[in-house]
Amino acid sequence: MDIKTLEEEYKALLSDRAGEIEYLQSLQKQIKQLKVNVVNSFSLHFAEIRVSYLLDEMVVKEVAKAGFSLGRGLK
Repeated sequence: MDIKTLEEEYKALLSDRAGEIEYLQSLQKQIKQLKVNVVNSFSLHFAEIRVSYLLDEMVVKEVAKAGFSLGRGLK
């Protein structure tokens, strides 16, 4: 092999390595974004559940104040 061929192969190897690094960095970025999405989704879902629970509690209290019991008619 002559020096020119060795230089070209060396450059190709460096280019491949740079491509691999870029690919891995891209994967890391995607993983971070997925984690953020999961946390945000969980937070929103948890808030919806909490609001729903609080509304249910309010309804039960209002029904009780009106003299009714849910599922049993008048008290």
